[in-house]
Amino acid sequence: MKYMSSCLIALALSLVATGCKKKTASSQSSASTSTKPVGETKNLPKLGIKIQVPSGATFLNESDHGVDVNFDEAGVQIMKVEGTEPVTFGDAVARAERGELCPFGSWIKKDQTPTGWHLEWTCKVGPTASKTLTNVEVRTIIDGKHFDCGNQVSSAADVAAVAQTCASVKKL
Repeated sequence: MKYMSSCLIALALSLVATGCKKKTASSQSSASTSTKPVGETKNLPKLGIKIQVPSGATFLNESDHGVDVNFDEAGVQIMKVEGTEPVTFGDAVARAERGELCPFGSWIKKDQTPTGWHLEWTCKVGPTASKTLTNVEVRTIIDGKHFDCGNQVSSAADVAAVAQTCASVKKL
């Protein structure tokens, strides 16, 4: 598969709650700085990682390639990246701006991290592009293995929960 993240977006769209409302710039920028309580650390031995998730999170389809984690009205998909995925921060930024994952709106967060990157951007989805969502994508490199974690979500609280969960991916 040329872009494994296409699977991420397909799952993300299935997880997005209905009735999205347009966010203001102030709610978008606060999304990256607000936090939601993290309830527990979960070990994912098939992937060789651990993550912190909100209490009550459920795990689906865990394999040696990825896992779906559902919590509240959002969730994340974590995938071990293989093949032709973006391998650099610049590649990931360019892919987002080309709208390969969703029609690009504007940047909220565009940070290169010591172990990969953390990107957040707005996009319009739906038959008439009437819903504004925030796409969160966090790449973490552990022992040479690349992991993507993220989702498309509609509220500032969900952006914060997804970002916090994805930032917690660590070696088991």
